[in-house]
Amino acid sequence: MVKIILYISILLLYIILAKGFSPNQFGVKYVNNLNDISNLIEKAPASMYLIDQHSIGTFVKTYYQKYRIVYGDQTYRDLIVRVSSDFSQKSNRYIGMSLVNIENDEDPPILTPLPPGSIFLNNTKYGRWIYEKKKEDFKWKFYSQYRLLPKLFGWDYFTPNKQFLNKLNEHIKNKRAYWGNNNEFGPNGKVTNDNFPDYFKRNSIEEINIQSYFDEVLKLNYNL
Repeated sequence: MVKIILYISILLLYIILAKGFSPNQFGVKYVNNLNDISNLIEKAPASMYLIDQHSIGTFVKTYYQKYRIVYGDQTYRDLIVRVSSDFSQKSNRYIGMSLVNIENDEDPPILTPLPPGSIFLNNTKYGRWIYEKKKEDFKWKFYSQYRLLPKLFGWDYFTPNKQFLNKLNEHIKNKRAYWGNNNEFGPNGKVTNDNFPDYFKRNSIEEINIQSYFDEVLKLNYNL
């Protein structure tokens, strides 16, 4: 009986302490769905992709996701949000994927999971298609003034071609997730794995130290 009372007391103390560390006090927004996330994007065009997710707590878990928002002017913002366990589990297969894309202020956001930066393809403001005679194919190349964009997207050595663009448009039209011509993106993709090595060294959703986590929240959300 004493053990049961002690266990209940510890559990209640944990809940009280957990409330004392309410994410809202640290500027962490709770999002229910992708529409909520799209409201966090400040301007267009923008590509918002999932770069990490983890949980805090032992008895009562709280789930967090980290996104990177890349804008057309080559600026970016890393943002941490709180999500439900269900949303976190469903998003697990989209690590390294862009879950929200906004082409312009007039059109609704594209909520189909895509490779980061996909919406910038075929936009002559940012680049052009170059024909490669040896491969008999067209490759996308960003103009020199936008050379930082592929780095921000985590493309590294990846260069899209016309086949990529055609399949991309098909998937957007049918609202089906697109991992690339050869599944280069997502948790099983080589491009994603090469660009997010720290995430794949551990088991997807990891418990982290609450103090170090909120230190990062303050740094990202408030520049402190």
